[in-house]
Amino acid sequence: MDQVRVAGDEEEGLALLLLQRVDQVLLDLVLPGMGGLPTCRQITATGATPVLILTSQDDPQWVQQIWEAGARGDLHKERAFAQVELALGSLQAGASWWDDRATAILQRTTLTRKPWVADLAAHDPCHGMNTFTQREREARCAAMCLCCSRSFR
Repeated sequence: MDQVRVAGDEEEGLALLLLQRVDQVLLDLVLPGMGGLPTCRQITATGATPVLILTSQDDPQWVQQIWEAGARGDLHKERAFAQVELALGSLQAGASWWDDRATAILQRTTLTRKPWVADLAAHDPCHGMNTFTQREREARCAAMCLCCSRSFR
């Protein structure tokens, strides 16, 4: 990263994004103003800028809402100092970042809300994964309860 820009609220942050293209956004879930989720939706709806949400929430519903808002990852504040460099590097490489806690939550939620995912995995676990990075394939495999030791082409 060459430069870091800081915004105090969603209005300032969205204005900064209009003035200058950025490689990625680290966004606090409890951002003053309208909050992190609506801001994330606005950012992800207007382009390909990846958003990593910084949160202290442990409620599984928040992980699902972060996913649905279009974030490419969830970084818990408890582990942020140790994982922020790796998480931002994953986003920079075009992958996503969901820690073990978030992956387990998304795994349960995905199979509960979308039972067809399990059917797809049973028939063709590689379906549609050729365009993903290795990390994204591993995360999607985990979300579909697959054994990730299988090699993908």
